Amino acid sequence: AEGFAKCGANVLLTSRDEKACAEAAKEIGCHYVASNAGSRKGCEDLAARTGEVFDGRLDVLVNNAGTSWGESLERESSERANWGW
Repeated sequence: AEGFAKCGANVLLTSRDEKACAEAAKEIGCHYVASNAGSRKGCEDLAARTGEVFDGRLDVLVNNAGTSWGESLERESSERANWGW
């Protein structure tokens, strides 16, 4: 996020922990919104808020929330992609 912001990108941080999110956003110099991306409702609310902040335009999404497989990234596993969401 910091690298994107330093290059002039519009950045929005999100976390369930509003205090930590606000502090990080202040340090980086970007927008933030507290949300829970671990649920469909949380994702829908986050998408709506992101649309408001950036006037309906999103160029890049980096998502690192809501799931954990407990295995290394190097390991390929087709099972983890078939959770039936």
